[in-house]
Parts: sequence; structure tokens; C-alpha cells
Amino acid sequence: MYDFELLYFPARGRAEQIRLMFALKGVPLRENPASNWPELKPGTPYGMLPVITERSEGDEFVLAESGAIMRHLARRFEMYGRNERQHAMADALADFVADSRTKYIAVAYAAVIGTSAETIEKYWAQLPNTLATLESGLQRSTNVAAGWFIGDELTFADVAAFDYLDALERLRPGCLDGHSGLQAFVAKFRALPTIAPFIAERTRP
Repeated sequence: MYDFELLYFPARGRAEQIRLMFALKGVPLRENPASNWPELKPGTPYGMLPVITERSEGDEFVLAESGAIMRHLARRFEMYGRNERQHAMADALADFVADSRTKYIAVAYAAVIGTSAETIEKYWAQLPNTLATLESGLQRSTNVAAGWFIGDELTFADVAAFDYLDALERLRPGCLDGHSGLQAFVAKFRALPTIAPFIAERTRP
């Protein structure tokens, strides 16, 4: 029996996709809100969050970096696809989402980072192209009717994509208008039996 603990601030940020993985699989996840982060930082693998700790019968495994954590959980929870080709497709989608999310962060936290108005305007102007590229990935799925990006089962990359799109809609409602495929994907994910209550109950900003 494994025990999982997430070290992250009480915000969605880069850890929300990790939380979604646990919610999706119905696996308990304890949270450490990193309230004493300056003291904890020197003891973390790379001095950055999120960090997840996995404990079992005296054994402890500590892993940092959100991408590495997601891939580790994908293997553990059997959400990496069914073969090497699907593994590669999931990696490609997850990397695209991560790159897109990096640009999003500068806009979502503009007041903290000090992002210029020009950069913000440029981001929203280019977003439709980003969304169109992402939507084309749904159309290239090996099982389009399933509604997921890769094959007929959810992968960790679907979780990452949902988290990004959900964050976008929270920041600018209606931004997915005109992208019916992505809207259907988001709606289907939100309605999953273990995800719907998780979304309804979360209060993190």
C-alpha cells in the first residue's frame, strides 16, 4: 500500500494536473501546503515545486518536476497508452501543452510578474492558433469517436490538456468558442464520475 504526499502551495498552478490524476483514479493524496517553503527548499531535489513523496513499508521515494511526476504517475496508474507509439504521442501532446502553459503563466500571473500589456494582448491574439493546433490533435486520434487525444482511453496527456484548457476558461470565459472539439473534450472530462465532484469541491484559486 502506497501513501502519497504532494508538496505545493495552496494554489492550482503546476500541481493541479497532478491532483487531477489522483482524483481521476480515486487514489488518496495528502497535501503539504509548503507554508514554510524557505525552510523546506534546501531539502528538495531541485529547489522547486511541486514535489511528490511516495512512501511504502519504510521506503520513501521523492520526485520533483511536474512533467516527471506526471509521467511517473502515468506508468503507475496505467495512463501512458497501450504501446510505445502511444507513449510517444502522449509525450508529444504533454510537451506541447507544457510549452503553451509557459506562455499562459505570464498572462495568468501578470500582476505578480509584471507582464506588459503588449505581451498580454499578443498572447490572446495568438491563442486561437494554439487552440486550433491542439484541436487538430483530437482529429488525429487513433479513435476519434472516443473523444480523447490518444486511442480510446485517457492518458496523462489528456489530463494535462484538460488542466490547461480549464485554466484558460477560468481566466477568460468563452475563449474556447469556435473550437467545438475542445469544448466537447472539456465537457466530457468534467463529467467523469471521479472528476465532477473534485471540481465541484475545490476552492483553490
